[in-house]
Amino acid sequence: WTRSLGTVASEEAYDAVLTQDGGFAIFGYENSPGGDAVLIKTNSAGSQQWIQMYDGGGWELGRSLVETWDGGFVLTGRKENPANNNQMWLIRVDVAGVFMWDRTYPSGMMSEGDDIHTTSDGGFIIAGGNNSSGDIGQTYLVKTESAGWVSIVDDANLSPDFLLCYNQSTEYITLRFAEA
Repeated sequence: WTRSLGTVASEEAYDAVLTQDGGFAIFGYENSPGGDAVLIKTNSAGSQQWIQMYDGGGWELGRSLVETWDGGFVLTGRKENPANNNQMWLIRVDVAGVFMWDRTYPSGMMSEGDDIHTTSDGGFIIAGGNNSSGDIGQTYLVKTESAGWVSIVDDANLSPDFLLCYNQSTEYITLRFAEA
């Protein structure tokens, strides 16, 4: 099947996951200045069940999501702050996509979350980076506890092209991609 989802605005999807109920959750953003992050939930046939928009006060970008044990979601991406900087954004929503809480980190840097996973202790790990000087920038791993408070920030010094993989025994690994 093929479906056209969203609103009348121009939205772009960055990530999608199969949900516990057999449907899909799709995360992205409204592609317009001042646009919001967008989460769409479908049933197993791809019919839209609901859509939620998350406005952080600027131009928000939704990049990655994971379903939580309770059927809710944690989302990561970019939140534009009033100083026109970007911050890595973590959003926790319930099973209906209703906002519960959000956190931003590392504070004061142009950054965004690119990938997120749950961890065995109930927390989350986010890979992302900053581009404060306009060049390639740095990559960060942020480990949080279940309420989103930071327990570890690691300047991972990775290439800008990476993949965060969850592993039961070591919690996480990152894979770098290099040009051939």
